[in-house]
Order: sequence, then structure tokens, then C-alpha cells
Amino acid sequence: MLPKLFVAVIFGFDISTELLYRIIGFTIVLVFGILAVVYFSHKRVIAKAKVKSIDTIMENLVSNLGGYDNLVSASILGSRTKFITIDIKICHFDKLKDDFESGIFVTGNSITILCGFDTTEIVERINSNKKGD
Repeated sequence: MLPKLFVAVIFGFDISTELLYRIIGFTIVLVFGILAVVYFSHKRVIAKAKVKSIDTIMENLVSNLGGYDNLVSASILGSRTKFITIDIKICHFDKLKDDFESGIFVTGNSITILCGFDTTEIVERINSNKKGD
């Protein structure tokens, strides 16, 4: 009964085993509750800071890829998004790297980006815009 002895030495009184276990249980629940609140509130603040509208993301992406005139097509390959361009030289890779820190891979006129979020809507909008031209 080390905890009981500890309480008696520190606080100078003896408590029942049942009360001791209730105090320990309450303390554990309280600590985990506080940790959960801090964790989820911090996660929510970070998520709000990083959220951009899909229109803003698409506008920046298309402009940094040289505009709609430079794009041939867009497609999704698993967790990556692939863009085929006409002229790779007019793309702004430094700005793309700022927006998409996960990774950008260039092969010929093909640019593959690891976005870290679902890009289905962006790809559909780009391809529908290209079909409308």
C-alpha cells in the first residue's frame, strides 16, 4: 500500500483505500481530459489556418502552371495529381513548391504533385474548362 503510505506521509492523515483509488481515478480522467481538449483545440486552429478555398487553390495552381492555355490535361494517379503542359518553361515551380510542400515531380512536360488533399474537384474543373475552350 505504497500510495496509502505516501498520502499519510505527505498530507499527515490516513485515508481509506477506496477513497484513494477514487482520487487517483479522477485525477487520471482529469489529466486525459485536459490533454484531449488541448490536442483537439490545437489541431482545429492549425486546420483553420491552412484551409484555403478550392477556388483560391485552383486559381493559384492554374496560374503557376502557366494558365489554361498551357494546360493539356489533368488527372489523378492515386494520391498524386498529374498535369500535362505544353511548355514547361513558363511554369513557376518556386511558387508551386510554396503551395504544395509535399512534393513536385517533373518529367518532360508532365508535372506530378503530391497535394495532401483530395483534388478531384480541381481536376474536374480544369478538364471541363479545357473542354469548353
